[in-house]
This record gives sequence, structure tokens and C-alpha cells, in this order.
Amino acid sequence: MFAFESDIKWCTKTQTLSGWTTVRGAQVHIRVPRDMIHSIPMYNDAVEWEIEQYKSDIIQRLGPYLVAQTA
Repeated sequence: MFAFESDIKWCTKTQTLSGWTTVRGAQVHIRVPRDMIHSIPMYNDAVEWEIEQYKSDIIQRLGPYLVAQTA
């Protein structure tokens, strides 16, 4: 499970999900742009309220990719 250490926030201005997590012992700020969210088949046409409501599930689905990107 991919755990954020702060609340996951949806920013309507930048159209990103963001929060802090620890990867390999280091604090990392993760940002997930809307186009990446739309790359998940289940969320390919998600509107803002859906992203806000399901942000934890979205992060879990992208977790392995996000960890790999921080390496």
C-alpha cells in the first residue's frame, strides 16, 4: 500500500493531486497531474468531484509508478 503522510489534496488551479510520502527513507512530494489520472481506465473521464472523492484510490493505483519515478 502506498501511504501518504499528509492529506492528499486536489488543487483545482493546477489540476493536480499532491501530498508527502516517504520513499526509501526520504520525504518526497508527489504531484499527479490530471492527464495521468485520466490514464487510469476507470478514471479516464473523471471530473473534479470524482477525483476529489476517489483520490486515495487513484494514488493507490498509481503508487508503483510514482515510487519508480522517484528513483
